[in-house]
Amino acid sequence: MTAASSTETRLFTGEPDTLDVEHATGLAGLDQLRSSQQRCIDALLAGRDAVAVMPTGSGKSAIYQIAATIIHGPTLVVTPLLALVQDQQRSIAETELPPAMALDGNSSRSERSDVLAALTKGATEFCFVTPEILADEEFVSRLAAIEVSLLVIDEAHCMVSWGHSFRPNYLALGDVRRGLGAPVTLALTASADPRVRDDLVRMLSMTDPLVHVDQLGRFNIELDLRTSEDRSAARRELVSYFAEDDRKAIIYAARRKDCESLAEDLRSTGRHAFAFHGGLRTIEKAERAESFRNDDGAVVVATTAFGMGVDIPDVAVVAHLDFPPTLVDYYQEIGRAGRDGEDARAVAFVGRRHRSRRAFAGGVRKVDVDDCARVIGAMAAGATSRRALVEKSSLTMGRVSRALTVLEMAEAVRSVPRLQLLDASVSEERITELCEQRENFDRSQIAAVERYLSSSDCRWGQILAALGEAIDPCRKCDNCETAGPQSTNPMVGRRVAHRKFGDGVVTGVSENDATIAFDQVGPRTLDLDLCLDQEIITLG
Repeated sequence: MTAASSTETRLFTGEPDTLDVEHATGLAGLDQLRSSQQRCIDALLAGRDAVAVMPTGSGKSAIYQIAATIIHGPTLVVTPLLALVQDQQRSIAETELPPAMALDGNSSRSERSDVLAALTKGATEFCFVTPEILADEEFVSRLAAIEVSLLVIDEAHCMVSWGHSFRPNYLALGDVRRGLGAPVTLALTASADPRVRDDLVRMLSMTDPLVHVDQLGRFNIELDLRTSEDRSAARRELVSYFAEDDRKAIIYAARRKDCESLAEDLRSTGRHAFAFHGGLRTIEKAERAESFRNDDGAVVVATTAFGMGVDIPDVAVVAHLDFPPTLVDYYQEIGRAGRDGEDARAVAFVGRRHRSRRAFAGGVRKVDVDDCARVIGAMAAGATSRRALVEKSSLTMGRVSRALTVLEMAEAVRSVPRLQLLDASVSEERITELCEQRENFDRSQIAAVERYLSSSDCRWGQILAALGEAIDPCRKCDNCETAGPQSTNPMVGRRVAHRKFGDGVVTGVSENDATIAFDQVGPRTLDLDLCLDQEIITLG
């Protein structure tokens, strides 16, 4: 990607210090703001960090676009994908907002210098970057010298070590933020449960941030699960389904070769279908993405990065051949349907006899006690950043980050305002206990997926439980349709406290069992009456 087109070198003629929110909203092409957008913008304008958890299509980008236009100084936006960068540049170019430029890990030194010069003289407001370029310490140092006023981390769940991190360089963004002088920071995501939100605040060293969580249900999306004998049968049913449903669709599969062969099978039924994955050349990706955007009946068969954060509002169906490793991942991916507010559908095709390839690849992410010891040794030897820890410990960025999470819970290290070793003699027993907690969290995510694939409970209820939200039966899924009218149990939505698992909220009740979304260990299904009788659980 080039740093910027020649049309993006114009100076912004507005005076940011004189703009108000109403004027900036108009520049962004909006008539008015949602209350959630207004709340987050007000926090940023007051110099307060913010974490915004809002569903796909709810206008998260407008928050930083409007705030950045008012706050004096350049804005750095970190995004995980080139396609997302290009989409954001295109959307800004269609408004009266200040101009945007972009860089990625392949940008040349001269392109980097051009962008830095434009930021310095006010020729551009927004600098979009992929996280790889921020591994260049010299570049970060030069950014710090021009005093970035607003740091935006889009798809922020990618940096959280308790989830399945998207790219290792995302895990170092806390260090990058500190290297920039801790500018006002906005973390944006469509999917973050209470533990993930806490992790974002901690990893980014935020102090008293606004943590805004919208109602996350996307009830214009009808949920459906099609179960077959095995994966081959599930695949055949998927092809048959899309031979009949001719709407614009994204189909997700785990492997590149599945994307290619499924697209070929769909073309044999007369559908306009093509594959999209990391093995394609950049120009092929751009051509296929544009073709999909402009064709009402196109089907793209893709690996999961396709569609992340990109504004393709009229996707009517999102389908999965391989179910994601967690319900939070599934929520993130099906959210790419129905962004225009029209009725849409998410359907998963699952084989009974074969566990999902993606769930198997995700699995339980163990934290080794030895990894924790090696990280402590590296910090004792002088390492004060995640990158330095990777070099000194010979561990991957992911393993270092997971070990740091455990060590911070053990109060052996501190990340604010920088990584600091507090207690090199923390006991192995304590580390072992916390590592087990970490593994149990992953197991709870796997159990929630297994329950989704086998239970008759409301599907939206199960997904939102994984995000810490309780709802009445949705009546927008195959299970609710089969069950017919259902009454709401008065326990749903009640806060509870468990002796071992801590605080949580009851998100569903089925016969004698209750699903409780615990803030720290995720969703669990328990015999609620028994737990209450034995005072294992108390009501909040």
